[in-house]
Amino acid sequence: MRVLKLDVTYTPIEIISWMDAFKLIFLNKAEVIEEYDNKTISSPRKKYVVPSIIRVKKKMLGKNKTLNFSRYGIFMRDTYTCQYCNGLFNTKDLTLDHVIPASKGGPKTWKNIVTACHFCNNKKDNRTPKEARMKLSRKPYQPKWTPKTSLKLKNNDPIVWMQYIRY
Repeated sequence: MRVLKLDVTYTPIEIISWMDAFKLIFLNKAEVIEEYDNKTISSPRKKYVVPSIIRVKKKMLGKNKTLNFSRYGIFMRDTYTCQYCNGLFNTKDLTLDHVIPASKGGPKTWKNIVTACHFCNNKKDNRTPKEARMKLSRKPYQPKWTPKTSLKLKNNDPIVWMQYIRY
């Protein structure tokens, strides 16, 4: 069972295990905000309802919240859409394309990689969009951190989490 961990301002921080959540609660470092229905953990003396959301009690000094460069991150930023033909595709039908080809010094960065379907990527080949007479639907950029892109939600996560995760 997974637990959504919020900071003192009710902003999502991360998803943790129920065991880590209990540790924080028993050490009085966090409080329970929401609980799972009919899910309990038993000790020899007591039953505990498993939390689905906890909130830490003190402000945490954390890392700068930026999204790490990744294939998944590029797909999310480009909304699974080819940046040349604007077609919507499954991940298996998408590639990552260097806007300025790597062979021409193009870096592997947020601002030089876009989502492209196999057809468009092959058509563009080892050229810039201008050389290939293809137009990008939008300029690539480095996205800011958001809970949606940093928290990997699953289909069976509690619906109540959506109150705290802003899209």
